[in-house]
Amino acid sequence: MDDNQKKIIEEKFRENTGKLIKETRKKKGWKQAYLAEKVGVSSSVMSDIENGKEDMPLSRLAVISHVNQFRGKQRTKRSTIGSI
Repeated sequence: MDDNQKKIIEEKFRENTGKLIKETRKKKGWKQAYLAEKVGVSSSVMSDIENGKEDMPLSRLAVISHVNQFRGKQRTKRSTIGSI
């Protein structure tokens, strides 16, 4: 893979990830500033993330995912310790 192909893949990943973060935030009815505060970044950084302009570390993506509660499956029941 040449550098140009790598750059295109990275840009597309940032764009798609940012779009997903933005769509999820909007579905929750959250303002961008609110999500930025929860994640621990400025509103301008969150804007760059949502617009695919921020090359964020994986650790930041993990925090955003946790705050937004991204899950592969929706849980319908919460289990508690000691429940059978």
